[in-house]
Amino acid sequence: IDVTEETFLESEILIKEINKIIKNIDTKRKDVMSELKEPVEVFSQSCKELVSLCEEAKNNLILQGQAFQTKRLNGWKAILNEYLLLQYEVFTIQDEFKTLNVDDLAMKSNFTDKNNLTASTKNIIDSKIQAILLLQNKVAMRLVELENKCLKAGLISSLERRHIENFIKSDDETYNTKLNIL
Repeated sequence: IDVTEETFLESEILIKEINKIIKNIDTKRKDVMSELKEPVEVFSQSCKELVSLCEEAKNNLILQGQAFQTKRLNGWKAILNEYLLLQYEVFTIQDEFKTLNVDDLAMKSNFTDKNNLTASTKNIIDSKIQAILLLQNKVAMRLVELENKCLKAGLISSLERRHIENFIKSDDETYNTKLNIL
């Protein structure tokens, strides 16, 4: 309505009625919100409990997975070290040369489905053992050569391993250089 002299009182009454409608709408809104709030809170709490149960189950699986992986890794390392020790015996590797660490080979791809070493893994270990055997033989040869050189030189007491211990396993050039210094 347009407020004029004739409709002014009517507008005042209309304002009071609109205020009553506003109050009724607000009251109804609060009542509905109150009714809806409780089920929403119950639903929210139920969801939180479900999430908590899921997190607990997930964490349990993670712990079991970590324990399984540790057990499997330790089993693989044991198999690798067992093979290594066997190869040390086969190639008669002396204790001082038993320095090979094969733990880095402890991975699924180096084992068959029946948890045996693959042929390629055995070859890797065998080639490392061969290198150790070569070094062991080189050291033995160097000791024999050293004794012969000392005898030929007419030394009263020959040089011993303890004299060349810090470089006996070096490459040929380093070994010869340091030996000549002695």
